Amino acid sequence: MRDRLRALFGRDDDREPTATDATPASVAAAAAARIDVRGAGGQSDDAAAAAGLDDLRAFVRAAGAELPTVVSSRIRHVEDLLREAAGTVVARGASTEQRFLFQAIVDDYLPTPVRTYRSLPDDDRTEDSAATRTLTEQLDVVAETVDDMHEQIRSGAIAELSTHGRFLRDRLGDGDPGLRLRGADS
Repeated sequence: MRDRLRALFGRDDDREPTATDATPASVAAAAAARIDVRGAGGQSDDAAAAAGLDDLRAFVRAAGAELPTVVSSRIRHVEDLLREAAGTVVARGASTEQRFLFQAIVDDYLPTPVRTYRSLPDDDRTEDSAATRTLTEQLDVVAETVDDMHEQIRSGAIAELSTHGRFLRDRLGDGDPGLRLRGADS
């Protein structure tokens, strides 16, 4: 599906960098360009999220020298939270809204402010600058959102299991006493 859309709309951002493009800035630019804010849609959402996380990691690593330690640390923390949540999104069957939020965080809500921050002059990207404080506050909001979403998915699975248990008790009751084994307590 993604290839069809790219062919339709002329996107050619999956191009592999050549050996002459190997500077840290060009690697970061290539990783940032591969982050697709439109999402992949359909069955490839999970693969798109994983690819987006990989692109995000490459983007942050390539930009590492340009980012203050506090920023790199917070981005990596959010990325770790996203990777942990990715397994829950797939395994526990997150809702469409939760999947959309997850993909939006991976593809837009996290990389966009980092790209914007990197475009600032060096003087504005110091450990104690106002821009750094603003970005770290935004990264904290993203981290809280990922934690909340992850907890909602986990608690949703628990609630679903509980609901299914009530259904089974209502539907099947306590079972036929004649089918119980002698000596079994339950």
